Amino acid sequence: MENTDLLQAIRSMIQEEIQPIKEEITTIKSDLGTLKSDMDTVKSDISTLKSDMDTVKSDISTLKSDMDTVKSDISTLKSDMDTVKSDISTLKSDMDTVKSDISTIQSTMATKADITRLESKIEQYGEVQQKDIYHLLQLTSKKVDNIHEDLKSLAEVTGEHEMKIRSLARRPV
Repeated sequence: MENTDLLQAIRSMIQEEIQPIKEEITTIKSDLGTLKSDMDTVKSDISTLKSDMDTVKSDISTLKSDMDTVKSDISTLKSDMDTVKSDISTLKSDMDTVKSDISTIQSTMATKADITRLESKIEQYGEVQQKDIYHLLQLTSKKVDNIHEDLKSLAEVTGEHEMKIRSLARRPV
């Protein structure tokens, strides 16, 4: 029995020694399970990151394309701005020409005072002309009256009858 007791004692000691190792192995197994679960989570996270990375790459590619479009639009706008600047310069030059033309026209154009003065002179000349015409008509009337009197005198001298014959002879038939 002694051997059996001894074996029993050894067995008991070994079991006491093995028990913490078993517990440690169980803990390690549990930790390995947790590690496997964590690894699966990490793999899932990595897969999600890869998917996110692909989305980011796609977004970056889209942004690059959009940037190229924006650069092209900016280049077009710069060209358009140069054209607008040129057109504005031409308009400024044309405006200077128009201003010069207006200044020339204003300097040669009659003012209201000039027009009023000219109207006054025209009115004065008209009055003078009317007076001159009136005097000429009076003078002409007097001369016609004189000629008429002279004709009467001539008619008396040559005879009225003879004058009527001569007047009839002059008329066309």
